[in-house]
Amino acid sequence: MKGFTENEKEQIRERLMLKGRELFGLQGIKRTSVEDLARSASIATGSFYLFFESKEALFYEIMMRDFGQNQAMFEKAFSCTEHPAMLLEMIMTGASDAMDKSPITKRILNMEEMEPLFRKLLPEQVEAFENATIVPMTENIRRWQEKGLIIPGDPFLYANIVSTVLLLVNMHRSQFPEKIRNQVIPTLAKFIAKELTDTAGKDNGKGGVI
Repeated sequence: MKGFTENEKEQIRERLMLKGRELFGLQGIKRTSVEDLARSASIATGSFYLFFESKEALFYEIMMRDFGQNQAMFEKAFSCTEHPAMLLEMIMTGASDAMDKSPITKRILNMEEMEPLFRKLLPEQVEAFENATIVPMTENIRRWQEKGLIIPGDPFLYANIVSTVLLLVNMHRSQFPEKIRNQVIPTLAKFIAKELTDTAGKDNGKGGVI
């Protein structure tokens, strides 16, 4: 088997990430083979395993990279403190738009694809996935609570409410009537953002249902 220089290894790994994103997005995990991935990166099938132990491991790396890039964008948004309701609403709609535009995220929303993937992940990989999704949102909400921008309560609960609503609505987007389909996420985001940032209402005992 051909040996690769360190520079070649780095280039091939990046090529596998790039081509893997394309193939997984088009075909899904099940219908994409290691042979497909190796061929797209111009390497032998056996050489694929020098870089990833399985196609699921490659998908996981692509998924985690995407989450990291999105998280950087959300961290920047949470660093602002003016107009918290509007900002939180924009963060939620922005996250939904990112889900809708990403072929990889669409695969993540397909439980038929994700259940087999998670069964093959190591416990530390599952934990890393959770840390890349719920934990950052929890910490950002906690920081906003410390600044008095979000109502008191469990930030982990609030983070899960936001994440779960976005995931569920995006998973079932096609089931909404077409004439209101594009209004569902913005409307939910407005309601949730208003409730979570209604600190004056909570102080007066007039807060919302959350």
